[in-house]
Amino acid sequence: MSTDTLCQIRSTICSIDSNAFIYEKIHTFHSFDLDKVHFVVFSTEFYFYTNYGWDQIQNQWNWLVSDLQKANANRASVPWLITLGHRPMYCSDYDGDDCTKYESIVRTGLPIVHAYGLEKLFFEYGVDLELWAHEHTYERMWPVYNRTVFNGTTSAYVNPPAPVHVVSGSAGCRENTDVFMEHPGPWSARRSTDYGFGRMRIHNATHLHFWQVSAIKVTTFQRMYGEDLRFSPTITSAFTRPQFLRNSTS
Repeated sequence: MSTDTLCQIRSTICSIDSNAFIYEKIHTFHSFDLDKVHFVVFSTEFYFYTNYGWDQIQNQWNWLVSDLQKANANRASVPWLITLGHRPMYCSDYDGDDCTKYESIVRTGLPIVHAYGLEKLFFEYGVDLELWAHEHTYERMWPVYNRTVFNGTTSAYVNPPAPVHVVSGSAGCRENTDVFMEHPGPWSARRSTDYGFGRMRIHNATHLHFWQVSAIKVTTFQRMYGEDLRFSPTITSAFTRPQFLRNSTS
């Protein structure tokens, strides 16, 4: 990544523009385009600190709907849609966090009323990849929606009809890494408790590669998308997906 590209990212995030919402003078959620990807960064903490009020949840929700609508209208030019949030919807860590619950607050929304649940929103707007942290582990999921695995056309990650979730939260944590429960859900594809970090490369409009690098073994211990590492953004499927439907050239 060039210095110009890094400056572009920093300038986009730190500037006040139409893609950013300022909450108490802090960019708690924002979005930006980088080449062929529309990145959406949002706060999961709003759902857990309601003692500070409820307005921030509704404000972020309204902003997300508006931003995702604009992103889908522009998918001919920027085909990839990737979200970044802190607390994941799915995980199999042995710690009782929200992502281990049957009805995760981030995934299904506020208790009882199920308002502002993000999983359905991201599915309906065709998010391709959801990147998470918080858990001090690495875990890649099969394409999943509503706790159900929806693999792709010719292999799991080729034209998947549901988003792919990746939890990569072990980089730099000082409390040691977490442990996993013995029997994960069927959506869990790969797990590691090594210290490590993720690398991602967007090759073009149809191919994305993701690596998780083990800092313990100082090697790339696992690649995300199988032998040929193909992953294509939203295409026509049996499910109602966003406005821009496309076929893979792979």
